[in-house]
Amino acid sequence: MTQMRVAALLMLVLVMVPACGDQTDSSATEPVVGSSTSDGPAGQAAASEDPLKEPEVAALFEELNRRTQVASTASFASSIADYLPSQLISRDGADPQPWAFGVASGSISDAKVTFAARLGAENDRVEEVPLDSAEADWRLITATMSVTRAWVTTDVPPERVTFVVPIGGAFDQREAIEGLISLDDAIVVLTNADDSDPSSWRLARVDSALGFVAASGELRFPALSAGEEREFLGDVTTLERIDDAASRTRPVIYIDRDGTVTRK
Repeated sequence: MTQMRVAALLMLVLVMVPACGDQTDSSATEPVVGSSTSDGPAGQAAASEDPLKEPEVAALFEELNRRTQVASTASFASSIADYLPSQLISRDGADPQPWAFGVASGSISDAKVTFAARLGAENDRVEEVPLDSAEADWRLITATMSVTRAWVTTDVPPERVTFVVPIGGAFDQREAIEGLISLDDAIVVLTNADDSDPSSWRLARVDSALGFVAASGELRFPALSAGEEREFLGDVTTLERIDDAASRTRPVIYIDRDGTVTRK
């Protein structure tokens, strides 16, 4: 691995280790792959209208919530609208441009563990381990979404997007995968390419900006606290309101060399 990639992975694992808690590892001893079917994940009955009533979905969001408690987000990006292509950012006097890939909604059709690692003895390096290793401090799940709507920087909206979801090494990878592919009406907020898998995107807000469209049409991001969710969504609470926000001209975010943030 390159020095930059090792540094990025070390930062990620230092966040994941305290977030994974003291759970018992009930994952299988071989890599786990999941895909959705017309009857739901792994041939099970279709998910209920409230995904959080599904134990695997609730557990997944609890795991992502633990991650948000020990990490910080970009100070200039406070809402979902800040990740839309209509939000331009200028750093150190550069020409304004979108800084994130954008937002997409659809169903998650596939998910699998693609990377596992542990901290070195001195907590100063990341050591890659087998995907099913009991010594893993964290794992990356790569998920594929079949896109139905997208607000992204590409001229042609993608039919599919892949993104990574980090979980603690003690968290049941089967449960995480089943939780992901249970989300038939998922929504993801995507920032930049992942360091360990450049073909996949990172989720915004410290890899927690994964949510779903509720039966009421309201957007939900359960990995955030109630207050954080309200702040993150603002008045962009439905897919239709994302359409509206994406069509607006927004003040440019300027970030000076010293980190000062202004909007104008």
